[in-house]
Amino acid sequence: MNFATVLPPESSSKPLLPATSGLSTLAALFLASAGNAAPPAAPGDFTGISLKPREVLFTWQDNSDNEDGFEFFISQDNASWSFLGKTAPDSTSMNIAGFPVGITIGVKIRAVNAEEASEFSEVYLARLFDCTLSVEQPCLKGSIGDT
Repeated sequence: MNFATVLPPESSSKPLLPATSGLSTLAALFLASAGNAAPPAAPGDFTGISLKPREVLFTWQDNSDNEDGFEFFISQDNASWSFLGKTAPDSTSMNIAGFPVGITIGVKIRAVNAEEASEFSEVYLARLFDCTLSVEQPCLKGSIGDT
């Protein structure tokens, strides 16, 4: 296969991109800018459990093999979302402490890599209760859905 080199204007030393013979310059530019990374797959089976008062352990299924981590977002109104943090690659859980008691908080995650992000998971609605008084009372009422 023959290779051509596209040089920047008024230069003869540093190529902009390699182009294959038979491809137009426009096609070569597209191929060079497309990169190799595909968007990561969205996480699945997103859920949470409270193991301690005011703490929620979130778990999910890692459906991607090219993520740099998972980003967490929270909301009290399901409209304004705030970035909460990012996990390491191949993570399948994250413990979040400091949840307010008695307020429903929406939580969603997505897989990210250097170039793109997946679709968001379903929103997990977490509402913590004061469970320090009774062992029988659950600390967390959680569900998947809209606020």
